[in-house]
Amino acid sequence: MSGEASLDLAAWWAAAAVAPVTPAPAHAPATARLEHRLGIARLHLAPRPAGPGRWHVDVTLTVHGRWLLRPVAALALLLAGARMRRGFLSSVEQAAEQWNEALGRVRAMERDELRAKLADYVVRNPETDEGRESG
Repeated sequence: MSGEASLDLAAWWAAAAVAPVTPAPAHAPATARLEHRLGIARLHLAPRPAGPGRWHVDVTLTVHGRWLLRPVAALALLLAGARMRRGFLSSVEQAAEQWNEALGRVRAMERDELRAKLADYVVRNPETDEGRESG
């Protein structure tokens, strides 16, 4: 099995900033492709604004493969779709909370403290600082 994924952040933010009635972009800003000898799966993600501070993410999954696997994959997606949606939503909300928390810590720093943290981060050697706690 092999796969690849890509995320174009500039296209993601551009798609997230358009008016809610604007059609989806021609190319999804986040894509993934998984290949197996029995089939190929492609995943496309594109954000749309859904109100103040919220997005909808359009998810398109295309599966091509052996004829026997198509009904099995469709049934699995039907049964697991709600659970996958909840898991994805939970992961995105958790990532947003962590981002907001980290951003709040950065904004609370004084200019000199922030400058010192950035300088320390730039000159840090990851091989010798593995056990070091960041903060």
